[in-house]
Amino acid sequence: MSNLEGMNMQQMMQQMKTMQTCLLQIDESELRQYEADIAKLESKLQQLCKDGKRDLAQETAISFGKRVAQSKAIQTIHSCTKNMQKNAFMPTLPDYSDMKNQHICDEITKN
Repeated sequence: MSNLEGMNMQQMMQQMKTMQTCLLQIDESELRQYEADIAKLESKLQQLCKDGKRDLAQETAISFGKRVAQSKAIQTIHSCTKNMQKNAFMPTLPDYSDMKNQHICDEITKN
């Protein structure tokens, strides 16, 4: 292992430790509530798409996404993982704020 690889591994381990400590600040009950909300939302979106109400499904998904993105928990996750993403130690979190080229009804049918 080269010295550079060793330094990168040490850097990654330190950033991972910092990220883990940071993520402990997140309110787990808030995350659990989002899980429950997402489960309800998914079936609602599937029904809207099935009923041909694509515009309403899209508006509902975008509205939910914006609300979640502004939450303290998600903002903390973004903040805690920023350095790991910047140094390519983990992938960037998806950004669903611009859905002009995507439609929720098309995405749901992929899963």
